[in-house]
Amino acid sequence: MKETINKSLQSAGISQDTVKKWSSSGIPSQERTAQQATSGAMLAATAEQTYKEAGQSLQRVEKILDATKNSKDIKESIDNNTRMLAELSIQLAKSLEIASIEAVYNGQGGVISAAERAEERKFFTFGNN
Repeated sequence: MKETINKSLQSAGISQDTVKKWSSSGIPSQERTAQQATSGAMLAATAEQTYKEAGQSLQRVEKILDATKNSKDIKESIDNNTRMLAELSIQLAKSLEIASIEAVYNGQGGVISAAERAEERKFFTFGNN
């Protein structure tokens, strides 16, 4: 996942070193940009990993379906259905994971936008609220 995070940052023309400098710069706008870059890269990496895992999961589902079709008795069929339920539960958990990470990213984006608007307002009102 670390490699994917680096690729994501590099595709935007940012290095991890730059993000580290920004995050500890003491300059609010740079710190917010670092936070947003890190969150976005993490979301992209998680999405890529989840995509790969979903493909693998679908292959397992196909194998379970084939095994169910060729079940010799009811016990074997029930066992395969149990495996299928477990596999689908894993897929659901992964979907919830990616949705949660996306929600965090969007929430942080909202906070960052609000902070930027407050900073702009402060600038345009010369510090008068």
